[in-house]
Amino acid sequence: MSIKTFDELVTILKNDLTRRGNRNGDGINPEERITVTLRYLATGKNFKDIGFDFMIGNTTVNRIVRETCRIIWQKLYPNEMPMPTTSAWIQNAQDFYANSQFPNCIGAIDGKHIRIMNPRNCGSLFYNYKKYSSIVLLAVADANYCFTTIDVGAYGREGDSQIFKISNFGKRLLNGTLNIPDDKVLPNSNDEQLPFVFVGR
Repeated sequence: MSIKTFDELVTILKNDLTRRGNRNGDGINPEERITVTLRYLATGKNFKDIGFDFMIGNTTVNRIVRETCRIIWQKLYPNEMPMPTTSAWIQNAQDFYANSQFPNCIGAIDGKHIRIMNPRNCGSLFYNYKKYSSIVLLAVADANYCFTTIDVGAYGREGDSQIFKISNFGKRLLNGTLNIPDDKVLPNSNDEQLPFVFVGR
């Protein structure tokens, strides 16, 4: 991350992180909270190792990472991942056609199992068919490999169809509130109109 990007992130989050820090009385400034969180996310080190690096307790690191991630999501998602509009879907379809000659495609959807340590008293909720514990990231990407929508946190044991059905994206797709454009005639074809689609594997 560049210094400029880090400074922009601090500017956006500073007020919320300062208030959060004052409530906890730990005296850790917003810049350090963001640095601790980014270090954890970038390296995957455990809280104890991160705490050793910054000379703070591992339970404090745990709290800082959770609170900062929550604030980052709340502050950034409206601008960084807004609800796609009809014109955004149309632009996605144009990009897919330009890049891969796949007409009427407005996104690529897939799931990713993210390995976790099984939480206490959860039994086999997170234990997946790959024989490890995980949560699932369900994501839709555009033709430029950028996420347009995500859903994170489904239990690892759930199947793809169930995860899709219970996700906000799946619910909106099934009830018709995703702003998907009306059917369109395929390039170099007759007058038959076909729906826009998502490609998955």
